[in-house]
Amino acid sequence: MDKTIQLEKHQIEAWGLWWIQWQKQTKERLLKHTKSPKVFLDTHLVSPQSESFSGNTTTSSAVTLVLPPK
Repeated sequence: MDKTIQLEKHQIEAWGLWWIQWQKQTKERLLKHTKSPKVFLDTHLVSPQSESFSGNTTTSSAVTLVLPPK
């Protein structure tokens, strides 16, 4: 009984591409999961041109959020 598996070249390449994409997606998901909320906010919600939330807030250029009364 022959126990070898024979696949065509395009099937092997497709499985290889799927495997690489799955590894990248898994790595990104795990990195996103392990990041702290502060790091996530700093990297995704604060633009590079604006001041970071973690910066010195005692300067006059600091942004303060004021909620209006209801």
